[in-house]
Amino acid sequence: MNSMPIPRFLEALEMAAEVYIEFNTGLHPSSRLLADRAFVSTLIGSITPDFIEKTKEDQARFKAVAKVVGLPDPLVPYRVKQGA
Repeated sequence: MNSMPIPRFLEALEMAAEVYIEFNTGLHPSSRLLADRAFVSTLIGSITPDFIEKTKEDQARFKAVAKVVGLPDPLVPYRVKQGA
């Protein structure tokens, strides 16, 4: 299985963590929920370009792992999945 370069993935994780911290420090009652969603959206948005270039087999493996850990499908916009 070809893998995404580790530095690129770590960069995506770092960016997502920064967004999470920014949202989680808010005083709004929903700050934690917003932080969780912002983390996932940022992480998926950062790795999607690499994901598109993967083989069909690698994409299927990633989707299977994403489903188990509760991540959205990186090729389907969030609003489309929600039926909006």
